[in-house]
Amino acid sequence: MDDKEVEKIIEKFNLSPLEGEGGYFVLNKELNHSNEFSHIYYLISEQSFSHLHKLTSTEIWSCVAGDVAEQLLINENGDFSLNNLSHDGFNGSISSVIDKNIWQATRLVKGGKWALFTITVVPPYKDEIYTEATSQILNEFPHIPHLSEFIN
Repeated sequence: MDDKEVEKIIEKFNLSPLEGEGGYFVLNKELNHSNEFSHIYYLISEQSFSHLHKLTSTEIWSCVAGDVAEQLLINENGDFSLNNLSHDGFNGSISSVIDKNIWQATRLVKGGKWALFTITVVPPYKDEIYTEATSQILNEFPHIPHLSEFIN
């Protein structure tokens, strides 16, 4: 898939660049009539991925199309995992649940072009629940390989 096809996906879903975190998103208006959760379409590409951040809400990610992505998760003790997400379930899990206050980042596995996700945020997303990682986190978790590649 080339850049023009990624642009078609952005246009089809009316996605906008997500400042800070990276990637492209739109709130799913069909499902966002509840005060209990937010539902988002989210796209990552070769050029733009989900930079390391944490929320004070829980997120449920589901890969619905595209290439395999890898998701880095780091808890408050510095324990980490790097898991693959895949829409077909053969090259990784189809979905993941990220508990509140877990550092997280998601990018394509090398060679991938794009991946489309639905993300449910419980309770609903608000700007004040988002914390972006800075380079200072490298000092906090020096044992995590390639951590700098997940920071904006």
